[in-house]
Amino acid sequence: MKPWYKGYNGEIIRNPKGFETKGQYNVDLFNNILRITELPLWVWTRSYKNYLETLMESDSKIIEDLREYHKSNTIDFELVIDSDKLQQLYNKDIFKSFKLIN
Repeated sequence: MKPWYKGYNGEIIRNPKGFETKGQYNVDLFNNILRITELPLWVWTRSYKNYLETLMESDSKIIEDLREYHKSNTIDFELVIDSDKLQQLYNKDIFKSFKLIN
């Protein structure tokens, strides 16, 4: 039986060790924007924002700007990323790069 959580729009996948959850994102390559609209289960908005801020402050500076458009029951992070870095991330696994899999 597959678990279900009210209001969760991410993906729940069975693997040999149990289940993993994936958040959701959209990529706008024209405007260099990565929009995160769902976090994995048991990842809290504040701790995830702290993680994103560390990416902004790191030497590699993956994220140029971070905007938040959350509502009472939805997540919405808008990340502005350098076009070359976004293209590299798009060709790799964004789920792993941005810890959107748990």
